[in-house]
Amino acid sequence: MTLQAKDRPAGFETSLKKKISLSDGKDVEVDFLRLAFPRTEQSIKNSYGGKNLVSYKGDVMFAELAIRRKLIDAGWSAQWISGNYYLEKWIDEPFTKQEKKPLQELPCWNLLSQIDKQCVKLFSGHIPNSCDGCWDVVAWKDDRILFVESKHKDTITPSQEKWLAAALSAGLNLDDFIVVKWQYE
Repeated sequence: MTLQAKDRPAGFETSLKKKISLSDGKDVEVDFLRLAFPRTEQSIKNSYGGKNLVSYKGDVMFAELAIRRKLIDAGWSAQWISGNYYLEKWIDEPFTKQEKKPLQELPCWNLLSQIDKQCVKLFSGHIPNSCDGCWDVVAWKDDRILFVESKHKDTITPSQEKWLAAALSAGLNLDDFIVVKWQYE
């Protein structure tokens, strides 16, 4: 089932749009949401390449995990996707020591796999079963799905544009995607 904007999780409703140019030259408009998180003065040694930290309900975490928690608080299931894994939290250790789980364990794995296969079909150089370009957070509730891309100062990357194009080609709708531009309160 395609997610309608009215079915969005609480706090993820938006009427703003962000234009994204896909690799085939087609422009699409994806829902765009601004979120603010409290800044934290805490730091960690292993910041996964220098990711910024935010505070969410008093806990220090990356924005992707704060978005995940916000979705869970709204009654959805959600996971932060990183490569071929998903993470529920971050411990102050290198990525190799994180408690990560394979994407195949997610209830929405069949859909992720279908999109990945579309990437292989549409884009030369896409590595099969890599989920390269998958948006940061995937959330689901009943038969609804939502992909959320977290952005602070950066923009959508070419691999994320390809993931979106493949997902649309696989039958998903633009309403199944949100770009969250986050900032500090």
